[in-house]
Amino acid sequence: ESVGDGGAIKLAAALAGNTKLQLVDLWHNGVGAAGAKALGAAIAKNTVLKRLYLNENPLGAEGAKGIAAGLAKARGLRHLWLTRTNAGDEGAAALATALAANHVLEALDMWACGISGAGAEAIAVALKGRHDGLRTLELRGNAMGDRGARAFAALLPTNKPLSTLDL
Repeated sequence: ESVGDGGAIKLAAALAGNTKLQLVDLWHNGVGAAGAKALGAAIAKNTVLKRLYLNENPLGAEGAKGIAAGLAKARGLRHLWLTRTNAGDEGAAALATALAANHVLEALDMWACGISGAGAEAIAVALKGRHDGLRTLELRGNAMGDRGARAFAALLPTNKPLSTLDL
């Protein structure tokens, strides 16, 4: 049986006071928007958790927005995996806004999330001119096309920390 939203909500409540757990892997566990929103609130408060893996969960745009809300305030999280979560352009835009505020996340994986050129461009613009933060960005399997490629081409000369870009 999957963890689902109910389990993710309970786990998020426990993470709020966590002082030891550094990795949570909820890969393919039926976590939807409600669970993601709770986890987003938890990562905003938790400074110990370093890695959160939510791959292959039906988060959708609303779930990605919940994670983004927490990511904007997070000071501990270093790696966030959101592969195949159907975040789409709306979720990518929310995460882009969070990335503009977050300077500690080092790796973001949004492989095959239904992101088009518009979502890719939002992420690239958020990272432009940065001298700290994100080092690895994985966006392969998204239909970002020429618009996305142009946005990342414009980003590269101005972004210092990014060392791995997978389109």
